[in-house]
Amino acid sequence: MSITSYDIAKIANVSQSTVSRCLNNSTLVSEKTRERIYKIAQEHNFQFNSNARSLSTNRTSTIGLVFPKEVVDFGFGVHFKYWQDALIESLERIELDVIVAFFENRFTKKYYEVDYG
Repeated sequence: MSITSYDIAKIANVSQSTVSRCLNNSTLVSEKTRERIYKIAQEHNFQFNSNARSLSTNRTSTIGLVFPKEVVDFGFGVHFKYWQDALIESLERIELDVIVAFFENRFTKKYYEVDYG
């Protein structure tokens, strides 16, 4: 079970809003409190809940990559995989979540035609 900012607040004996401010790098939290909260968060492997965060910020920080099936069918598989991995790694470094999909129905094996113009 993962720890929440509410759990950290209870352990640190501060309000949840103080924990939130601290973890979002607000200057309104004293250095002593900040250090205590960071220590608790690290000890319990705290990670932000992206769903909860998106509700409060109205941003998902998610990028969807949709590729036509032809990219893999024409023998570009090895190069495509390398390019895809590099792109995903770059996006994750800047803390974006990535969803990758292809224009193909897994059950019918039909795929959508892509009109390139």
